[in-house]
Amino acid sequence: MPKVKKYNMKYIKYLFVTLLIIGNVVFSQEINNDEIKNNFGKLRAFDSTSKDLVGTSYIVEDFLPAKLAGSNTVYSMRFNAYQDEMEVSKDGEEYSLQKKINFPVTFISDNKTYEVYNYLDNKTEKLGFFIMLFKNENIALLLKEKISYIPEIKAKTGYDKYQPPSLVRSKDILYIGYQNNTATELPKNKKEFYTLFAKNSENIKNYVKDKNLSIKDVEDLIKIFEFYNTLK
Repeated sequence: MPKVKKYNMKYIKYLFVTLLIIGNVVFSQEINNDEIKNNFGKLRAFDSTSKDLVGTSYIVEDFLPAKLAGSNTVYSMRFNAYQDEMEVSKDGEEYSLQKKINFPVTFISDNKTYEVYNYLDNKTEKLGFFIMLFKNENIALLLKEKISYIPEIKAKTGYDKYQPPSLVRSKDILYIGYQNNTATELPKNKKEFYTLFAKNSENIKNYVKDKNLSIKDVEDLIKIFEFYNTLK
Protein backbone atom coordinates (compact mmCIF):
# COMPACT_ATOMS: atom_id res chain seq x y z
CA MET A 1 0.00 0.00 0.00
CA PRO A 2 1.57 3.33 -1.04
CA LYS A 3 2.41 5.78 1.65
CA VAL A 4 0.23 8.85 1.92
CA LYS A 5 2.33 12.02 2.09
CA LYS A 6 1.48 13.99 5.19
CA TYR A 7 1.39 17.79 5.28
CA ASN A 8 1.55 19.68 8.51
CA MET A 9 -1.15 22.21 9.37
CA LYS A 10 1.16 25.20 8.88
CA TYR A 11 1.81 24.20 5.26
CA ILE A 12 -1.89 23.64 4.56
CA LYS A 13 -2.72 27.04 6.07
CA TYR A 14 0.00 28.72 4.00
CA LEU A 15 -1.28 27.05 0.81
CA PHE A 16 -4.87 28.11 1.53
CA VAL A 17 -3.88 31.76 2.19
CA THR A 18 -1.75 31.85 -0.97
CA LEU A 19 -4.60 30.57 -3.15
CA LEU A 20 -6.97 33.05 -1.53
CA ILE A 21 -4.64 35.98 -2.27
CA ILE A 22 -4.21 34.86 -5.90
CA GLY A 23 -7.98 34.60 -6.26
CA ASN A 24 -8.50 38.08 -4.85
CA VAL A 25 -5.87 39.54 -7.19
CA VAL A 26 -7.55 38.00 -10.24
CA PHE A 27 -10.97 39.20 -9.02
CA SER A 28 -9.60 42.74 -8.45
CA GLN A 29 -8.14 42.81 -11.94
CA GLU A 30 -11.52 41.81 -13.37
CA ILE A 31 -13.18 44.65 -11.44
CA ASN A 32 -10.56 47.14 -12.58
CA ASN A 33 -10.92 46.03 -16.20
CA ASP A 34 -14.69 46.40 -15.96
CA GLU A 35 -14.28 49.88 -14.49
CA ILE A 36 -11.95 50.83 -17.33
CA LYS A 37 -14.37 49.44 -19.94
CA ASN A 38 -17.45 51.10 -18.42
CA ASN A 39 -16.01 54.45 -17.40
CA PHE A 40 -13.09 55.32 -19.66
CA GLY A 41 -12.67 55.99 -23.36
CA LYS A 42 -10.01 56.99 -25.84
CA LEU A 43 -8.15 60.26 -25.25
CA ARG A 44 -8.82 63.08 -27.69
CA ALA A 45 -5.69 64.20 -29.48
CA PHE A 46 -4.88 67.91 -29.45
CA ASP A 47 -3.34 69.31 -32.61
CA SER A 48 -2.06 72.85 -32.18
CA THR A 49 -1.05 72.97 -35.90
CA SER A 50 2.37 74.06 -34.67
CA LYS A 51 5.25 72.35 -32.90
CA ASP A 52 6.08 75.63 -31.18
CA LEU A 53 3.15 75.44 -28.75
CA VAL A 54 3.97 77.03 -25.38
CA GLY A 55 2.23 76.15 -22.12
CA THR A 56 0.25 73.17 -20.86
CA SER A 57 -3.30 71.83 -20.96
CA TYR A 58 -3.11 70.80 -17.30
CA ILE A 59 -3.68 72.55 -14.00
CA VAL A 60 -1.27 69.99 -12.51
CA GLU A 61 0.88 68.08 -15.00
CA ASP A 62 1.51 65.03 -12.82
CA PHE A 63 -0.86 62.11 -12.54
CA LEU A 64 -2.05 61.95 -8.92
CA PRO A 65 -3.94 59.32 -6.88
CA ALA A 66 -7.73 59.67 -7.25
CA LYS A 67 -10.88 57.63 -6.73
CA LEU A 68 -14.14 57.36 -8.63
CA ALA A 69 -17.46 57.45 -6.79
CA GLY A 70 -18.43 54.03 -5.49
CA SER A 71 -15.05 52.47 -6.22
CA ASN A 72 -12.15 51.54 -3.93
CA THR A 73 -9.69 51.44 -6.83
CA VAL A 74 -7.05 54.17 -6.74
CA TYR A 75 -6.22 55.52 -10.18
CA SER A 76 -3.50 57.89 -11.38
CA MET A 77 -5.43 60.86 -12.77
CA ARG A 78 -5.06 64.46 -13.88
CA PHE A 79 -7.42 67.16 -15.17
CA ASN A 80 -6.97 68.49 -18.69
CA ALA A 81 -8.48 71.95 -18.23
CA TYR A 82 -8.10 72.99 -21.87
CA GLN A 83 -10.01 70.01 -23.27
CA ASP A 84 -12.14 69.67 -20.12
CA GLU A 85 -11.20 66.01 -19.77
CA MET A 86 -10.29 63.87 -16.76
CA GLU A 87 -7.42 61.59 -17.77
CA VAL A 88 -6.24 58.35 -16.17
CA SER A 89 -3.00 56.44 -16.57
CA LYS A 90 -3.13 52.66 -16.09
CA ASP A 91 -0.62 49.97 -17.11
CA GLY A 92 1.18 52.31 -19.49
CA GLU A 93 -2.03 53.37 -21.24
CA GLU A 94 -3.89 56.67 -20.94
CA TYR A 95 -7.68 56.97 -20.99
CA SER A 96 -10.33 59.67 -20.73
CA LEU A 97 -13.05 59.44 -18.09
CA GLN A 98 -16.58 59.49 -19.48
CA LYS A 99 -18.53 62.54 -18.34
CA LYS A 100 -21.31 61.20 -16.16
CA ILE A 101 -23.73 63.11 -13.93
CA ASN A 102 -23.46 62.35 -10.19
CA PHE A 103 -20.16 60.54 -10.68
CA PRO A 104 -17.57 62.59 -8.74
CA VAL A 105 -13.80 62.17 -8.90
CA THR A 106 -11.83 62.90 -5.72
CA PHE A 107 -8.08 63.48 -5.63
CA ILE A 108 -6.74 61.91 -2.46
CA SER A 109 -3.81 64.23 -1.68
CA ASP A 110 -5.84 67.45 -1.36
CA ASN A 111 -9.40 66.03 -1.19
CA LYS A 112 -10.34 68.06 -4.26
CA THR A 113 -13.56 66.74 -5.81
CA TYR A 114 -14.71 67.28 -9.40
CA GLU A 115 -18.30 66.74 -10.54
CA VAL A 116 -19.94 66.94 -13.95
CA TYR A 117 -22.67 69.51 -14.67
CA ASN A 118 -24.50 70.80 -17.74
CA TYR A 119 -23.61 74.41 -18.53
CA LEU A 120 -23.51 76.95 -21.34
CA ASP A 121 -20.16 77.79 -22.92
CA ASN A 122 -20.46 80.57 -25.51
CA LYS A 123 -24.16 79.73 -25.83
CA THR A 124 -23.35 76.06 -26.47
CA GLU A 125 -24.64 73.48 -23.99
CA LYS A 126 -21.87 71.24 -22.68
CA LEU A 127 -21.00 68.74 -19.98
CA GLY A 128 -18.03 69.85 -17.95
CA PHE A 129 -16.00 69.17 -14.82
CA PHE A 130 -16.35 71.57 -11.89
CA ILE A 131 -14.57 71.71 -8.54
CA MET A 132 -17.06 71.20 -5.73
CA LEU A 133 -16.60 74.01 -3.17
CA PHE A 134 -19.91 73.48 -1.36
CA LYS A 135 -22.95 71.30 -1.89
CA ASN A 136 -26.24 70.58 -0.13
CA GLU A 137 -29.47 69.02 -1.37
CA ASN A 138 -30.56 72.22 -3.15
CA ILE A 139 -27.57 74.11 -4.52
CA ALA A 140 -23.83 73.86 -5.00
CA LEU A 141 -20.99 76.36 -5.26
CA LEU A 142 -18.74 75.36 -8.15
CA LEU A 143 -15.44 76.50 -9.63
CA LYS A 144 -14.56 76.10 -13.32
CA GLU A 145 -10.84 75.97 -14.03
CA LYS A 146 -9.94 77.38 -17.44
CA ILE A 147 -6.99 77.17 -19.81
CA SER A 148 -7.34 79.01 -23.12
CA TYR A 149 -5.65 78.59 -26.49
CA ILE A 150 -4.01 81.70 -27.98
CA PRO A 151 -3.19 81.32 -31.71
CA GLU A 152 0.24 82.17 -33.06
CA ILE A 153 0.95 85.72 -34.21
CA LYS A 154 3.13 85.81 -37.29
CA ALA A 155 5.59 88.64 -37.89
CA LYS A 156 4.18 90.99 -40.52
CA THR A 157 7.31 93.09 -40.86
CA GLY A 158 10.98 92.75 -40.00
CA TYR A 159 10.32 94.71 -36.82
CA ASP A 160 7.58 92.43 -35.55
CA LYS A 161 8.35 89.42 -33.38
CA TYR A 162 6.76 86.04 -33.99
CA GLN A 163 4.66 84.83 -31.07
CA PRO A 164 4.07 81.07 -30.92
CA PRO A 165 0.66 79.56 -30.11
CA SER A 166 0.17 79.16 -26.39
CA LEU A 167 -2.02 77.65 -23.73
CA VAL A 168 -2.53 80.10 -20.88
CA ARG A 169 -4.22 79.84 -17.51
CA SER A 170 -7.38 81.91 -17.61
CA LYS A 171 -9.29 83.29 -14.65
CA ASP A 172 -11.38 80.66 -12.87
CA ILE A 173 -15.15 81.14 -13.09
CA LEU A 174 -17.59 80.59 -10.24
CA TYR A 175 -20.89 78.83 -10.89
CA ILE A 176 -23.96 77.85 -8.93
CA GLY A 177 -25.20 74.30 -9.42
CA TYR A 178 -28.79 73.09 -9.08
CA GLN A 179 -30.61 69.82 -8.34
CA ASN A 180 -31.18 69.17 -12.05
CA ASN A 181 -27.39 69.08 -12.53
CA THR A 182 -27.24 72.35 -14.45
CA ALA A 183 -24.79 75.10 -13.59
CA THR A 184 -24.98 78.82 -14.32
CA GLU A 185 -22.35 81.46 -13.82
CA LEU A 186 -22.56 83.08 -10.40
CA PRO A 187 -23.79 86.69 -10.70
CA LYS A 188 -21.21 89.37 -9.91
CA ASN A 189 -23.92 91.95 -9.29
CA LYS A 190 -24.96 92.00 -5.61
CA LYS A 191 -28.67 92.41 -6.28
CA GLU A 192 -28.72 89.45 -8.67
CA PHE A 193 -26.57 87.43 -6.28
CA TYR A 194 -28.94 87.87 -3.32
CA THR A 195 -31.99 86.90 -5.38
CA LEU A 196 -30.47 83.42 -5.73
CA PHE A 197 -31.41 82.75 -2.12
CA ALA A 198 -35.09 83.63 -2.58
CA LYS A 199 -36.85 84.04 0.81
CA ASN A 200 -33.49 84.05 2.62
CA SER A 201 -31.99 86.86 0.55
CA GLU A 202 -32.31 89.43 3.37
CA ASN A 203 -30.70 87.06 5.85
CA ILE A 204 -27.79 86.50 3.46
CA LYS A 205 -27.43 90.22 2.81
CA ASN A 206 -27.29 90.98 6.54
CA TYR A 207 -24.80 88.16 7.13
CA VAL A 208 -22.48 89.46 4.40
CA LYS A 209 -22.67 92.96 5.85
CA ASP A 210 -22.15 91.88 9.48
CA LYS A 211 -19.17 89.66 8.63
CA ASN A 212 -17.73 92.12 6.11
CA LEU A 213 -17.63 89.48 3.37
CA SER A 214 -17.16 89.85 -0.37
CA ILE A 215 -19.22 87.94 -2.95
CA LYS A 216 -16.14 87.98 -5.21
CA ASP A 217 -13.89 86.14 -2.75
CA VAL A 218 -13.97 82.34 -2.93
CA GLU A 219 -13.40 81.73 0.78
CA ASP A 220 -16.08 84.28 1.69
CA LEU A 221 -18.51 82.68 -0.75
CA ILE A 222 -18.01 79.29 0.89
CA LYS A 223 -18.86 80.91 4.26
CA ILE A 224 -21.97 82.48 2.74
CA PHE A 225 -23.18 79.17 1.32
CA GLU A 226 -22.43 77.39 4.59
CA PHE A 227 -24.48 80.02 6.43
CA TYR A 228 -27.31 79.59 3.95
CA ASN A 229 -27.23 75.87 4.72
CA THR A 230 -28.11 76.64 8.36
CA LEU A 231 -31.24 78.57 7.41
CA LYS A 232 -34.70 77.01 7.06
